[in-house]
Amino acid sequence: MRRSLVEPAKGPNAPINADLPSTCVVRSSTANDASEIALLLAEAGLHLNVGIDQLRWKYWEERINTTGPHSIVMTRGTRIVAHAGIFYGICLSPHGEIQTAHLVDWAARTDAAGTGVALLKYVARSADALIAIGGSTQTLRLLPLLGFYTVGRVSQYVRPLRPLSLITHAQGANWRRFPRAARAWIWTAAAPKLAEQYSVCRVAPDDIDRLAPEWPAPSGELALFKRTASSVRHALTCPYTPMELYSWNGKCRQQGYFMLGFAPAQVRLVDCWTRSTDARDWHELLDAAVWVARQNPRAVEIVCYASDSQLIAALEDRGFRTRGSHPIQWLPRRGRSNSTIGELRVQMLDNDAAYNHYGQAELWI
Repeated sequence: MRRSLVEPAKGPNAPINADLPSTCVVRSSTANDASEIALLLAEAGLHLNVGIDQLRWKYWEERINTTGPHSIVMTRGTRIVAHAGIFYGICLSPHGEIQTAHLVDWAARTDAAGTGVALLKYVARSADALIAIGGSTQTLRLLPLLGFYTVGRVSQYVRPLRPLSLITHAQGANWRRFPRAARAWIWTAAAPKLAEQYSVCRVAPDDIDRLAPEWPAPSGELALFKRTASSVRHALTCPYTPMELYSWNGKCRQQGYFMLGFAPAQVRLVDCWTRSTDARDWHELLDAAVWVARQNPRAVEIVCYASDSQLIAALEDRGFRTRGSHPIQWLPRRGRSNSTIGELRVQMLDNDAAYNHYGQAELWI
């Protein structure tokens, strides 16, 4: 993909390029751009997982049934002046499918004003809607000016696994660690007790297809992002935050699955689902995930995202505590409205929160 941004723009978001010099072009990035992209992201303060091997997996590893390139750059001459990583997705809503694009690692050089916005608008032409989850202070100020509006919030939840380990693993001043450990111990004591065993089975990458009947599906006014075997399989190959997928069988023959990511001292419940609407089944599914997480001797806590009322209620019933939230912002193409979304379910697997970290313990407690 190579297109001059001074060509006549097409599509509902045109024009996007009136003020850009004729030397600017947009193209798919390649592995040969990795060093320059890593430098650009570091200059923008995005130091998460910008090693060459990490970027190769994130952007250029071959995937099946993808919508388009997962990394694009804007160049001026031979110099990269802006970059955007792209999470393509399909939002399954009660009113139909919506093709979405979510920008990550979105950055522009300080001496190339306007190129980052132009890149965003370029991507917007390839999807029914853009979605943004959280972002820097600067990004959160900018997005409403570009037409984004808030359609919900995703909350961060945490449950301690080994409270006393906070003393050795937590960041910050030493004197702060003891109060944090005490608070985590109180939260652990108040949380529901786990059973001695749960009916779970680890799913190998080659066996993912058998979980297809259990993938999430919209119901009522709940909208969510489609899962495919290829996208889940790609997540399981992450080289710097190992992932594990588990199937779950409940006591009442309800079935579901959950996926865990293993960051330093932290287990991430990056995705979970059961088709059951019974709160007891959701409780057992979450308890099973916590039980598996505890088998990791270095895990201090388990964390997850939740934006829908069903999962939020289940998490709070099972001893998870909220630790802040992020806005979910939406920019539809012309002719679409927020009435097609409903309540939007977002998980860590729906952006790069599933695997981003600085290479050290970043605990939420």
